[in-house]
Amino acid sequence: MAIVPLRSEKLLVATALSTGVALLCAMTHASAQQTADDGSSTLLDTIVVPAGKRARLGAEDARALREADFRASSSVRTVTREEIKQIGPGRPDNILQTVPGVFTQGQARMPGVSVNVRGMQDFGRTNVSIDGARQTFQYTTAGPMGMAFIDPALVRGVSIAKGTVATEGGAGSLGGIVNFRTLELDDILTGGKNWGAEATTTYGTNGYNWSGTLAAGARNDRISGIGALSFRDSGRYRDGNGKYANQTGQDLVSGLAKVGLQLSDDQTLDLGFIRYHNEFALNSTEFDANVTTLTAKHRYDPDSDLVDLRTNAYYNKTKVNQYWFTGNLIAGEDIDYNNDSFGFDVSNVSRFSAGDVALALKYGMEGTWDRVRTEETGPDTHQTSSGWTPSGNRSIVSGFAEMTATKGMFDLTAAARIDHFSLSGSGNNPTTGTGGMPAVPAGPFSVDKSETAVSPKVTLAARPAPWLSVYGSYGLGFRPPAITETLMANRHPGFVGNFVRFYPNPFLEPERSKGWEAGANLVFDNVLRAGDGLRLKGSYYSSEIDDYIVSMQGSCVAATCFYFDNVAGTSKVKGFELDAAYDAGFAFAGLGYHRINADLPVPSAGLGVFAGPPKQVWTLTAGVRLFEDRLTLGGRVRSVSESVYGGQASTGTPPSGVEPYRLYDAFASYKVSENLDLNFTAENLTDKVYKPGMTADSMNGPGRTLKFSIAARF
Repeated sequence: MAIVPLRSEKLLVATALSTGVALLCAMTHASAQQTADDGSSTLLDTIVVPAGKRARLGAEDARALREADFRASSSVRTVTREEIKQIGPGRPDNILQTVPGVFTQGQARMPGVSVNVRGMQDFGRTNVSIDGARQTFQYTTAGPMGMAFIDPALVRGVSIAKGTVATEGGAGSLGGIVNFRTLELDDILTGGKNWGAEATTTYGTNGYNWSGTLAAGARNDRISGIGALSFRDSGRYRDGNGKYANQTGQDLVSGLAKVGLQLSDDQTLDLGFIRYHNEFALNSTEFDANVTTLTAKHRYDPDSDLVDLRTNAYYNKTKVNQYWFTGNLIAGEDIDYNNDSFGFDVSNVSRFSAGDVALALKYGMEGTWDRVRTEETGPDTHQTSSGWTPSGNRSIVSGFAEMTATKGMFDLTAAARIDHFSLSGSGNNPTTGTGGMPAVPAGPFSVDKSETAVSPKVTLAARPAPWLSVYGSYGLGFRPPAITETLMANRHPGFVGNFVRFYPNPFLEPERSKGWEAGANLVFDNVLRAGDGLRLKGSYYSSEIDDYIVSMQGSCVAATCFYFDNVAGTSKVKGFELDAAYDAGFAFAGLGYHRINADLPVPSAGLGVFAGPPKQVWTLTAGVRLFEDRLTLGGRVRSVSESVYGGQASTGTPPSGVEPYRLYDAFASYKVSENLDLNFTAENLTDKVYKPGMTADSMNGPGRTLKFSIAARF
C-alpha cells in the first residue's frame, strides 16, 4: 500500500461503480440433506443443491423447501412464496425479520433494505444479492451505510445461509448470504399450461394506497420467457397514535424479463434483466433511485459423475440521485451516486468413491469488481458530498475447494478459500489530524493497496438415528476494507462543514473472524395424527472478529474529524437460534426464535449510526386450511426485545435504547378457482405505538394496516 501525494490540487470528483460476484448458487455450500429410508443422506444432496435450484424444485411447494432446511448440516433458511403471501406486500424488511438470526436496520422514509445477519451488516459483511447478483450500493449517512433496492412485489422466495461460506458468495462476507429470488415462469403457470399471465392488484389502508403487478410468459421444449411489470403509489402512514409519518410515501415502478434456453440435452442458459425505479424523500432531500441488473447462468450437466459445471455472471448498476431542496449553503445541491458492479463464479462438482467412502469435490473461483463514482454539482463550492461517499475501485478474486467424505452415518466436509483483494482511489484530505489520528498529510492523496488471505472451514455431521442429525463446524472469515472506509475525506455538507471534517485512513487492516457452530435437526412424522410432521432445528454459534472497523471521532486542526479505524482487541458475537414447524395438513404452526449477544464497537454518533440487533426476537405463526386447502386462515405474533441506537465509541457515550414491543398480525387467503386468488393481511392489529427494532431514526412504526389483494391467472 502506498500513499502518494498528487501534484494537482484538484479534488477528483467521480462516481461509484461496484462490482461483485454472481451468486446464483448462493447456498450451494449449505445445501439440503435428503434422508433415505435407512436414515442416511445422499452425498449429492449434502453439498450440491444450490438455492436457485432448490427454489425451482418447487416454487409452489413450500413444504418441500422447508423440509430441505430442516435436514441441512448448516444454518440455512428458505423464506417460501407461501410465507411471503402471509406477510403481505410491503417492505423487504417484513420478509426477513421473521427469520431467526436475521434482522434489518431501517429508516421509515428509505425503501432500501439494510440486512443484519448475526450482528454483521454494512460494507459487505453480509452478502445481499438479487437472483445471484450482489448488491453493493452504499452512501454515507447517519444511518445504515449499505442497502439493496428491490420491489417486494417481484420477490417469490429468499434463500439465507448464515455464518462464513466457503464456496460461492463467501468472498468478503462474515455474516452469510441473503439471496432474493424474483418471479419466474413456473410461478404464474397453472394447470400444466405452457403459457399464461397473472395480474395482481392490492389496495391497502394507512398510506399503502395501491399496487399492481402484471406478468406473462410462455415456453416450449427449447425456450421459455417471462416479462413482468410492477407499480406502487403509496403515501404517508399514521402511527398507533394517529400521527402522520411525513415523507414515508414512494412512487415505485419496476419490471423484469427472463429467457431460458435449452441449448442441448445437458446444457441450459438463463438470462435475466431487472429494472427498479423509485422516487422518495428523506429529511431535506429528494431521492431518485435506479437499479439495473443483468444476469447470465449457464449449466453443463452431462451424464458423468465427474462433471456438473455451473458458470454465472452478472452486472449490476445502481444510480441514486440526491437533491437537497433545503439546507444551509447547500440547497440546490445535486449529487449522483453511481455504483457499478460486475461478478462471476464458476464451479464444478466431481463425485467418486474410495472403497466404501463416497466423495464429492467441489472446486472453482469467483470474482467481484466494484467501481464507485460520485458526481456533484450545485452551490456548495467545496463539493463536500462527493468526498464523504468517495469514488474508488475495489475487487476480490477467490479460489475455493470443498471436499465431502461420507461413510455410514458420518459426513466430513473440509473446505478452503483463497481471497485476494485490491483497492485504489484518490481524494483530498482537508486537514491535519492530531493525537491518535492516522498519519495522512493534508492535501491530495492516492491509495493503492492489496492483500491475500486463506480461510479454511471444516464441518462434521452425524445421523445417529433416522429422526436426528447433529453437526459442528469451525471456520475463518475475511472482510477487506471498503472504499468509503478507506478514502472518505472532505467537509461535512452545509454550514456545519466549517467545523466538521471527514478524514481518510489508508492504513486499515482487514477484518478477520473465527467462529464455531453446533447444531441439531430433529425430524418426527406421525406425531399427533397420521401424516403430520414436526421439524426442529437449533444451533448455537460463537464468533470473534479481530480488527473490527468502525467510525471514530477525533480532533483535527480547527475542526472535529470523523474517520474509520480498526478497534483494538477482539469483538465477539454469540447466540442461539431455533426454527420449528408443525404441519398436519389442515393445520400448521411455526416458531422462529433467536437470542444474540453482539459485543460490537459502537460507531461515532452521526456517522453510520448503528442500532444493535435486538437481543431476543420470536415469531409465532399458526393457521388452518379449510375446504380442501382452498381457504387459509391464520395469525402471527412478533415479539422484539430492546435494541440500541446511537452512542459514540471514541468518547464512551452510551447508546440509547429502542423499547421492546409485540405486534399481532392476521392473514387469510381463498382460492376461488385454479386461476383466481383472494388475499388479506392485517398488520399491527392492536394499533401498537412502537419504534421498530434497529431503527435508524426516531419515527414510530405504522399503526394498523389492512391490505386486500386479488390475483387472476389466464
